[in-house]
Amino acid sequence: MKRASQKRMTKKQMIGMLITVAAFIVVAAILLFSNRVVADEPVHTSYYRTVTVEKGDSLWSIAKEYAPAADNKTLSAYVENLRSINNLRRDAPLQIGQPLLVVYSLDAQNVSH
Repeated sequence: MKRASQKRMTKKQMIGMLITVAAFIVVAAILLFSNRVVADEPVHTSYYRTVTVEKGDSLWSIAKEYAPAADNKTLSAYVENLRSINNLRRDAPLQIGQPLLVVYSLDAQNVSH
């Protein structure tokens, strides 16, 4: 009788060990896969700051400084975004000393903001 209970104990231990190893492999695979996905995707964090309009500034010149890319399509969209977040009408000129809220990211061209 004693031997039979020892075999059961060994089988239970073996099953427990197999379940533990399988769980470890699944968790390791999930962690490895999730890190790979995150590492492959660039992180874009947006920051906001207020700038003061200076002589010669336009929404386009400000967009060229803060927009994430330099092509005209992106600049045009950024100018529209500036108008929207600052509640500016198309026909309203900028005033020297006027505060403007701008959005930028550290992965943009000019990272010294």
